[in-house]
Amino acid sequence: MKVKFNYLVLVVFALLLTSVTLVGQSTVRGSVKSATEGEPLIGVTVLVKGTTFGTATDIDGNFEIQVDDLNATLVFSYTGFASQEVALGGRTTVEVSMDSESTLLDEVVVTAYGTTRKEP
Repeated sequence: MKVKFNYLVLVVFALLLTSVTLVGQSTVRGSVKSATEGEPLIGVTVLVKGTTFGTATDIDGNFEIQVDDLNATLVFSYTGFASQEVALGGRTTVEVSMDSESTLLDEVVVTAYGTTRKEP
């Protein structure tokens, strides 16, 4: 009987510990699209500002992230697009349109050097 009681106490303690860590966490969902074409952007990095916690958008441009505070700021970054910060302000859904970077190359020159040797 003593073993069952100790096991029960351990299980209850574990449940309380996990519930304490989950308190205050909220799920924020949203989507990220291109501002010019309206196409979903795949693989956009979504970070909670000031932390290293983040996620990336899926094939449909959707994301889901856990935040401790619904007043946090999310940072969106993607190659070829200007990074963007969005304050949640208590929202649990976010729609983001990202603008492409205006820095374009006028001319690209590719130079390659190499040698080959034919072996018998």
